[in-house]
Formats: sequence, structure tokens, C-alpha cells
Amino acid sequence: MNSDMISLMATTVLEPARRFALFGPLHLVILAATVLTPLGLWAVSRGRPVLARIICTTLAVGLLLDRLLVVVWAFHLGRIAAWPEALPMHLCDWAVFVVGAALLHRADVFRFGNGQLVYELAYFWGLGGTLQAVLTPDTAEDPGSPFFISFFLSHCGIIASVLFLTLRFGLRPARGAVWRAWGWSQFYLLCAGAVNWLAGTNFGYLARKPRQSSLLDLLGPWPWYLLVLEALALVLFTLLDLPFWRTRRPRRAAPPGP
Repeated sequence: MNSDMISLMATTVLEPARRFALFGPLHLVILAATVLTPLGLWAVSRGRPVLARIICTTLAVGLLLDRLLVVVWAFHLGRIAAWPEALPMHLCDWAVFVVGAALLHRADVFRFGNGQLVYELAYFWGLGGTLQAVLTPDTAEDPGSPFFISFFLSHCGIIASVLFLTLRFGLRPARGAVWRAWGWSQFYLLCAGAVNWLAGTNFGYLARKPRQSSLLDLLGPWPWYLLVLEALALVLFTLLDLPFWRTRRPRRAAPPGP
């Protein structure tokens, strides 16, 4: 058996393991870890406020540091040809900032008013926007690549952090949170659209769809999928808010006694 045949056999055996398959074993493990991690952190930090603050700080620093390091590494490898591509203008980048702010607020590192708005944006953007990126990831990287690891650490970390904040601190979207989150989403779209127009980028996938298969493929061609996304975002935010409707209903006053 010559070396070419051995190389071909090794490639046939090992290459599938190096490729990322949508909803394949590796993807399912990542999705399971995204849910189980905040549950575990919630369990170990119950009744331990100091540990809860440490967890919040660690998650915030990890998310923000990951975004910084991956941009520096991409510049080092020449993957970012022009500086506008390094701008944090994807919705997931904004989600990192608001999730980090919500975590640092709960850790008493920085205070952002009462923290309600940053939590609401973290909740709706983290679960409504980032979840789609985790379910249908726009990455062509091989598992084990620093960019592959960074992609899932960032996106799954956002979701896990939001779930931890919701479970551990009992945080909930307040009345009108859906419209507040949707309104701030319009502000994001204006900012991302302006940067795309000025720099020729594709932040928010406003100029074209992702290279990889995604849910956007089901929503029609450009620019119509953007209008569909607007409506779907409002519906999705409403569904995410649905579990809290009952707890926000005003209690009826007890009837007067005899």
C-alpha cells in the first residue's frame, strides 16, 4: 500500500470528524451545554451571593475578552482586509455589550440605573437574535479552529448568561419590554445600515444573506427578507415575553367582607 493510498484513507476517515455538521453530534453537544451550563451555575450559586457575583464578572469578562482577542487574531492572520470589517456592528456584538452590562450590573461592578433596560435588551437580543446564529451558525471553520471556538463561546455564552441572569436573579421583562426591545432594534438597524452604506460591509446581513445556509434562505430574496425579519422579530419577542404575562397581570382586589 503506497503513501498516496494511506493518505486517501486517512482523509476519508478523519475529514468528516473535522467538518461541522448542522445538528450533528458536535452541534447537539454544544446546544446541550448551552442549556445545562446556566442550570449548573444557578444550582451552585443558590444562596451564595458572592459566588453569583463572581460568576457574573467572569462571564462578562470572558465575553468581552473573546470579542477583542478574535478581532486581534483575525487582523494578525490577515483575515480582516479593511478595518471597517472589525467594527462590532453585528447584532450579536451589540448583544455581547448589553449582556456584559447586565452581568456587571448584577456583580455590582458598574451600575446602569436599575439595570432593567440592559437586561431586557440582553434577554430579547440574546435569545431572539443570537439563538438563530447558534441553531444555524454562519461559520465555515473546522472544529478546533480558534475562530470556530470563539464563535460558539461568544454566541452560546450570550445565551447561557441570559438564562443565568433570569434563573439566578429572578429577572423578568417588564410591561412594554417587547416594544422597547423592538424599538432599540430599529436603532441598531439604522446604525448597521449606515456603516454598511459608508464602508461596503454587511453587518446585520442587511446587504446580503450569509454565505452558509441559514433561516434567512426561507424568507425570500433581498430586500424582502428584511421586512419579513422585522415582523418575525416582533413575533419572536412576543413569544419570549409570553411566559411572564401571567405574573404581570394585576391581582384583583379581594371583595369587601361582610
